[in-house]
Parts: sequence; C-alpha cells; structure tokens
Amino acid sequence: MASGTARPATLRHLIASLLRLAGADADDALLLLDAGRPRNAAGLARAAITHLVGAVAASEQGQEASPEISSIDPANPLRGALARLHRYAPPPAMRQGSRIAGPPDAEGLREILQATQTMLARLCEHFGVDPQGTDAARHAAPLRPGPAPRPARRRTARADGPSPRARDGGHRRLAGSSHSGISSVTLWLLADRWGLPDADMLQAVGSTKAPAKAGARPRFKLTPGQREILSAMLSLDEAMDGLGLDKRRWLSAPAAPFQGARPADIIRGRQLQGVRDVTRHVAATALRQSLESS
Repeated sequence: MASGTARPATLRHLIASLLRLAGADADDALLLLDAGRPRNAAGLARAAITHLVGAVAASEQGQEASPEISSIDPANPLRGALARLHRYAPPPAMRQGSRIAGPPDAEGLREILQATQTMLARLCEHFGVDPQGTDAARHAAPLRPGPAPRPARRRTARADGPSPRARDGGHRRLAGSSHSGISSVTLWLLADRWGLPDADMLQAVGSTKAPAKAGARPRFKLTPGQREILSAMLSLDEAMDGLGLDKRRWLSAPAAPFQGARPADIIRGRQLQGVRDVTRHVAATALRQSLESS
C-alpha cells in the first residue's frame, strides 16, 4: 500500500486500471458460467467485486487502499450496494463443515455478475473511465449524494388493520438478535413468519425430529451445522424484509430463477446451500433496485 497521498494522475490511472480489471474479470466469469464452470466463475466474480471496492476505496483514501468496505466513507451513496455485493458474492469454494460445498447456483451467480456489471457502469460513469480505453480516469473525487430529496409526508396509521411490521411478527426484534443465541424456538418463529409446515422447517435444518401431531412443537438442542443453517435463514429473512416481500406468498410461489421451483423447496432440499442460493437471489434483486434509485 502506498504511503501518503498519491499524485492525482497516479490515482486516476489506478482507479481506471482497477475498473478495467473488474470488467475483464466479470466478462470472463460470464464466459465460464456459460461453459458450465460455475466454481471457476465464482472466483472471477469475487475478484471483479474486489477490484470495484478497491477503486472506490482508493478514491476515498486518496491513495491505493485496502479493498475493504470499511475503507469507504459512509457518505458514499454506493457503499451499501457495494457491501451487499461483496457480502453475497460466492467464494470459489464454500465449505460445509469439513466438506467442500457443491458449486454455486448458476442463476444466482449470473445475477451477481449482472449486478457487478451494473455497478461497474455506474462507477465508470462517475469517474469518467472508458472501459475499453487506456486513459486515466477524468477525476478521482469520491462519489457523494446529490441534493437531498424533499421529505415525504408522514402517513397516518391505517385503522383497517395492523402495520406490515406487526403482521410480520416483529421482524426487527428477531433479526436483530444475536445469532449466538438462536435455538429451536427461533426455527418455529420463522416457520410462523414464513408460513411453512413444521416438517419442511425441520428438513431444512437437517433435523430428524418428528413434527408434533398436536400441542407444543418439539424443542431440541441445535447442532453446529443446524445453527449455521438457521443463522443463514435469519439473514434471508432480513434480506426479504429489505425488499418488502410478502414472505409467505413469495417463498411458496414458483420462481423463474429456480426453474419454476418454489424457493421453499430449494431451501428444504438443499439446506444450507439452498438458503444461500435464495438469499443471493434476493440480495441481487435488492442491489439492482438500489443502483437504479441511486
């Protein structure tokens, strides 16, 4: 990492180079994905996103900087979208315990790559970089929001029913709780929120417990693997909340990204990998909306 502040021309060349590297990696990743090599494509997708974050971080720091979200000022309007992109990009080889997980979901990875290209176009536009050229960026100034929009008129509470948050069972309280404290009770809270049968939820976390025929649901100690799956479910719940999805309807409806399968079936059948695939799809959708509105 360079010490001090880089010369303006050097910084502009650095930003342009990182953005062009990101574009090349994203293009190559899509070629590998089309060739049926999603694991190799995932590595290039991660590299492309790292280059994007590095370019923005360099602009913020005035020098070559660590490609970490923490290097980006919270005032940057793309910081949140970059953080989501960085968070949900699949690593080249995910692990499930001591085993290497299966290859990433191809359609979910394609959505991540499309979001990466959208982000790249947005950054090239801001910095004045020709993705196919060789010149330096026109400038290296950090991205900052434009004039603040006029505040929306505050809505009065409706008298014909509870608020969406109340109907959702207090999502903020559950998602904000520490994942280290999750238990089988958390599983049943999610089952009620998502409107899924108890048997499906037990299968999703890999439990052999039998659903209760009547009365109280079974409470049991979660294994480390079950805690990891349930923790991923909480992240999915939060991602769906961010999009304002009707979770009961969306999880139980056929979805084009999963070849017409229900997201609930993907979760039940693939367990941790399925939760990650569905979360990646939701996150990519949220990212696209964020970029379109920024």
